[in-house]
Amino acid sequence: MKNVEFIESLAEKTFDTLDKLRILPLSIFESPTTYEKYPRLLSESLLRRKEVKLAFKEWETKVLRDAKVSKDTALGALKDYEKFLLENPQKVMENFDYFSRTSYSWALDYISDRKIVGEEFRKAGDALKKNVTEVCQKLSTDEAIKEVRKMIKDIIPKELSEDKVSENIRFLIRHIPYFAKKEEEKK
Repeated sequence: MKNVEFIESLAEKTFDTLDKLRILPLSIFESPTTYEKYPRLLSESLLRRKEVKLAFKEWETKVLRDAKVSKDTALGALKDYEKFLLENPQKVMENFDYFSRTSYSWALDYISDRKIVGEEFRKAGDALKKNVTEVCQKLSTDEAIKEVRKMIKDIIPKELSEDKVSENIRFLIRHIPYFAKKEEEKK
């Protein structure tokens, strides 16, 4: 029997890692295979190696080649992901194949949940976009989150929980060039 709670946390960790590496598409209109590529590669490694550590190392090598961030940033994100997988090796082996076959759906959930504030920000005026972009470039992520929250408080949907607001702002900061584009530039 599949462990839904674990699969949810696995999806969260997987797509958060891919996002930190900047290899997760931000548009929900990409081909499904774009979202499924890396989960399937890890699933294939797990099936072939039958051991989480060996499968992860094989997968990590492939992912590092595609990462669009510095190697230090990539290795930090991957170390956190490896730690999560190694804390739950039995659950990983029992659930990863199912997760990889349903990863398109999980990816869309991940992206949709985090783009809410970003899409509202996209509609904001150029002055706010410019100011927020400057803050994101000057400050560390934690400092930027606090400052950006103050700057965009009027565009944050009221129905979002505090956790979702924080996730959304972190996602906005990570992808500020994407969300700061004008609507016509996005197309």
